[in-house]
Amino acid sequence: DNAKLAAALATDFLFRCGTRHLARAMSSRGNRAYLYRFDQRARDDPSEPVDWGVTHGSEVPFVFERGSWIDSGNTSFTPAERLLSVAIGGMWAAFASRAQPLPPAAWPAYRNGSEAQLVLSIREDATAPPPFRVEVPPRARECDFWERLQALVRDKEQRVAAS
Repeated sequence: DNAKLAAALATDFLFRCGTRHLARAMSSRGNRAYLYRFDQRARDDPSEPVDWGVTHGSEVPFVFERGSWIDSGNTSFTPAERLLSVAIGGMWAAFASRAQPLPPAAWPAYRNGSEAQLVLSIREDATAPPPFRVEVPPRARECDFWERLQALVRDKEQRVAAS
């Protein structure tokens, strides 16, 4: 399906790989960086196309405990989504006030060489706050390609400018 391939390429180029590049740059300079992948499509999420799954910005209603980006008066979270929303809201509040998420052991800082990101999602039958999992960011090979391509373009631009 070309649409899904195009979506994957756009996600890599516009979001995933640039974020990884920034986290690597911050980490290499001794600064803390924290990556996450939001992996929960809200039941009442009106964004299209639905079969693309979770899209950029899908976590915002969860951070602010709203059932949708669009307040149509009939959107709400499921009980499991509400648990996820409360957990995420607490993490973001702690991060904003302390520059470190709580609990820190659950969300490891990004480090070059041992890349890790937190995955934020919940099973629909959950009755307690989720134990989030940590993963190596997906599509690292594709991000390596974009970084090599950008380096080649920068090198070519510098040679043209110098001539």
